[in-house]
Amino acid sequence: MRIYGKTFIYIGEWLLFLIALFYNLTLQLIFLGNIVLVDKNEEAASFPFSYSLIVVILGILFYFYIKHLQGSRRYRKVKEVIWGLFFTATAVSSLFWFSVNAVVYSQELLSNQVLLTIIFIVSAMLAVQIAIKYKREGSD
Repeated sequence: MRIYGKTFIYIGEWLLFLIALFYNLTLQLIFLGNIVLVDKNEEAASFPFSYSLIVVILGILFYFYIKHLQGSRRYRKVKEVIWGLFFTATAVSSLFWFSVNAVVYSQELLSNQVLLTIIFIVSAMLAVQIAIKYKREGSD
């Protein structure tokens, strides 16, 4: 019975990663769509400020998830590398979209710029947390 519990934990961890990846890709496509829509004189998608609170809450949950990774040492290292790359890519892409939004929309989509700033800060902090944890535990 114990082996089934570990299997569910592993499946849940990878589902969590896929959900986070899907959410991130969706946001990237929305921001890309905003840039495409500026040429067509259509209204761009704007996120409410409450999305920033959701990002902060998710950041706190991911902080504790990363702090208490389960599995063998090698499996934890693989997860640290994958999550570290994910959060680093998220931070870089949000910084890119922030700069593009600032140039194209200036003050029109301030809520999007706030959201992108918070995504950058949270993702960068989580990437740094993973790097410190990886270095502290030693590499293989």
